[in-house]
Amino acid sequence: MKRLITISIILISILVCCVLGITHISSTNHQMYQYLDQSIEALQSEQFQDAHSQIEDAQKLWKSSGEMIDSYVNHDMVDTVEENLVRLNALIESKQTQQALVVIETIQFELNHIYECELPSLKNIF
Repeated sequence: MKRLITISIILISILVCCVLGITHISSTNHQMYQYLDQSIEALQSEQFQDAHSQIEDAQKLWKSSGEMIDSYVNHDMVDTVEENLVRLNALIESKQTQQALVVIETIQFELNHIYECELPSLKNIF
């Protein structure tokens, strides 16, 4: 009976951690998408300062959330997002709109990929 209780407690704590992790990734993705969408609008209207400030905010969010995400997500995916944010910042500073839009799409794809990889689905198990 003690083993059953112990196993149940462990299982419940694992499930709670999984749900919290998925919720954290989901909320981070939502906020990142807002920053990236606003920077797309700013780039399309050639407001480079606004786009730059949106990307800086996105970088700050990713740095603060990335520490927790790093603990349970593949580090290569997290590093790819960080590298693309730095690259995007440089592209915006040099006013290369088209290339910046491509990098934003790449970041959005990576964010979506990170979220999908953490979902408990049969595709991720097998």
